[in-house]
Amino acid sequence: MTRAHSAVVLLLNAAAIVGGSQALAEALPPETAQILAARGDILPLAEVLNRVTAVGEIIGVALHREDGRYLYKIKALGQGGQYREYQVDAKNGSFLDSDRRR
Repeated sequence: MTRAHSAVVLLLNAAAIVGGSQALAEALPPETAQILAARGDILPLAEVLNRVTAVGEIIGVALHREDGRYLYKIKALGQGGQYREYQVDAKNGSFLDSDRRR
């Protein structure tokens, strides 16, 4: 398990336990993600993270179900501290949306 993957797993577990913001409250628990990946319904988190490593330092990941499909929502810090949020289709790993903020 890579260091980034370990950090993301910790963040997912913290989100499931703490709740916190509205976005975290809607996230599916890590156990659900593991079951869905084992069944082949979604790509494993490690595979998705390998595809997005070029976007910067990953600081958060959550799995959501929206409009009948699963999405990984990934938060990253790029060069110069630029904050970005990405939505990735959890079934095929394609990038769906990106929101760039300073």
